[in-house]
Amino acid sequence: KRYRIRPQSDPERPVATEWLSDDEIQKESLKPSRQWIEMGTGKLGRAFVEIIGADNLPNLDKSIGTREISDPFAMLIYEDCAAKTDIIDNCLSPRWLPWMQRAFIINLGHPSSDIFIGIFDNDLGPANHHDMI
Repeated sequence: KRYRIRPQSDPERPVATEWLSDDEIQKESLKPSRQWIEMGTGKLGRAFVEIIGADNLPNLDKSIGTREISDPFAMLIYEDCAAKTDIIDNCLSPRWLPWMQRAFIINLGHPSSDIFIGIFDNDLGPANHHDMI
């Protein structure tokens, strides 16, 4: 079985990566990230965080008469900074691939500051309320 890659195929190989099998997705997900997003202003050190995937998430988009399933994304919080991965539509075992927004460099400011990572279901609507998974 092959799956359409969401939110987009690899811009460098759009046709070859538009549809991938489970094995191909897993292999691609373990390749190095192409872009890193920096967070924080500290000078103590740096933490490198890559969000590769999540498995068997619960479906929070259950509605009577629809086939919708959760649209997960990961959110990282460090001190007063926040960043998020791309949203993977309709997927309960998402994989964030190397060309997607998934890699973060956290500039550490204090040795006891926490890094929080959560997985959320993206919900569109007037309030843009995202459910924590």
